[in-house]
Amino acid sequence: MHLKTFAFAAPYFSLSWKINAAEVESTINDWLGRNPGIEVVVVTHDPVASFWYPPQLFVSIYYR
Repeated sequence: MHLKTFAFAAPYFSLSWKINAAEVESTINDWLGRNPGIEVVVVTHDPVASFWYPPQLFVSIYYR
């Protein structure tokens, strides 16, 4: 089994600290499009939030 991890973060100097969902979707779809022969086994996501830092999101895809 293999692992591919994606990391996304909101800009530090921004009016709203929100992660762009369209960027997450397009990045993962691009990677899946470049790897058509894989079998995705598990997808996990781990949000990291803090009062002092912008939010981050880690998406892990386990595949064969």
